[in-house]
Amino acid sequence: MNRHQEHFLQKNMKDVSSLILAGIQWFFFLFTNTVVVPLSIGHNFHLSPDAIAASMQHAFILTGAVCILQAVFGHRYAIMDGPSGLWWGLTLSLTVSASSAGMSLERIGGGLAAGFLLAGLTMVILGWLGAAQVLQKLFTPMVKSAMLFLMTIQLTMNFFKGMIGYTEFGRFDLPVAALSVVIPVSGGMDSIEG
Repeated sequence: MNRHQEHFLQKNMKDVSSLILAGIQWFFFLFTNTVVVPLSIGHNFHLSPDAIAASMQHAFILTGAVCILQAVFGHRYAIMDGPSGLWWGLTLSLTVSASSAGMSLERIGGGLAAGFLLAGLTMVILGWLGAAQVLQKLFTPMVKSAMLFLMTIQLTMNFFKGMIGYTEFGRFDLPVAALSVVIPVSGGMDSIEG
């Protein structure tokens, strides 16, 4: 094998290994999002563990089907096709605010389901009409950044309460809180030693 062939082989191996690592990273991102969204929404709606498990199963099946369809027939971009963070944040915000205003969880859930169906229908119509160019001008990266920042702030308290094992009775679950501290610390120690 000459020098040119060796260089070509090394370059291709580097590209393939980068692609494999990116695929694994994307898989875990999709997996985590598909697990966390049904858990947090199910918790806010006081669903049973069986109902949360069923919604998680549905999320996995639908996310897998949509990813396959997008890869074969769709846009083929590395876009997360799964539970949307925007709708997730909206759902959690509405659940908290509407339930504190005295609305029942059934009424909130029914309204959200109707809203999601109407939003999906609207997106189909806008896509069919080719309105993506107009929407891209309205939702600039600055607008998206501000929205994502506000959503992060909204969700931080939910995650933090779960990580420290904070219960609705104002108590902390010490084993859960200890585990939430041990995992990042042990991961940080591994990276320092490595």
